[in-house]
Amino acid sequence: MDKTTFFNLALSLIGGGEYTSEAATASPCELWYPIVLREAACRHNWSFSRKTVTLTQQADASYHLPDDCMNILYLRTPSGQKPDSFLIQDRRIIGLPTADPLTLVYTSDSIALAQELPDAYPEFCVGAAYLLAARIARRITGDTREVDLCLREADRQFTLAITRDAQQEKSNKLDSPLLLSTKRRPGFA
Repeated sequence: MDKTTFFNLALSLIGGGEYTSEAATASPCELWYPIVLREAACRHNWSFSRKTVTLTQQADASYHLPDDCMNILYLRTPSGQKPDSFLIQDRRIIGLPTADPLTLVYTSDSIALAQELPDAYPEFCVGAAYLLAARIARRITGDTREVDLCLREADRQFTLAITRDAQQEKSNKLDSPLLLSTKRRPGFA
């Protein structure tokens, strides 16, 4: 979903008119857009923002985290072992006794950085639109009740998006319980 469509969706939720770069509604939309995208990305470890990279040790014996790393999901050595302990300081992993490459799986905030919404996740996009509407409602409509209504609906939409994301992630696994339970039960044709 492009930025203008997203702004129009958020504005339509609070009766704020149509977005144009010259409209009075443009400034709050532009101001809150990157913040709302980051907030939406932080709500869950979204499968569409999950990344895996191999980190190599730098000259200072640290491993540098990717710029878009928002949340570390797990860290593994080449043998598959989880490091016993480590520290994160200034976007670097320090305190590891090994010089082996590490596999890092993390949640990326690339959506917020690129300022692009995932079209394949409409519930996420609608949740983010309600979140933007909540952030700009007081300035545009002057009605604080709109803020509460939009926040509640954003929560509802994100709950639906999280459920859908979890279902899709489970359905993509080859060892899914649904695929493993293909035996016919007695009494069923």
